[in-house]
Amino acid sequence: MAIHGYFYAVTLHQLNIENAIVYSTPGADTTDAGIMHTFDCAIALANFMISSFFLAMLGIVEYFLRKKFFPDGFLKCKPPLFIEILHSIVFWIGMWFPLSRFACAVLFLILAPISEFLLRFS
Repeated sequence: MAIHGYFYAVTLHQLNIENAIVYSTPGADTTDAGIMHTFDCAIALANFMISSFFLAMLGIVEYFLRKKFFPDGFLKCKPPLFIEILHSIVFWIGMWFPLSRFACAVLFLILAPISEFLLRFS
């Protein structure tokens, strides 16, 4: 899933480069390309969340299959502590990219109706 998060970060970087090219001309936000690029980051986030859900389900299935077929443990020897620390750092940096965007999207979905409600009565 962390590698998937890195792919998501690269996709967002490419979308930002394309958005800079599309929006460099005046009035580009009213063209078809401008309107499509407005929703590209949201589409990328939705695709990431759907594929992450399937990866998580496959991870849970793998866990139970390993528990059933290898009850005494799959790995007989542990990797060195340096490898475990490096793996942990790479994993959490890879997961930070999509989770930070997902948290912002959830906060927007929660706060947007509240702010709209408060603006109607002000």
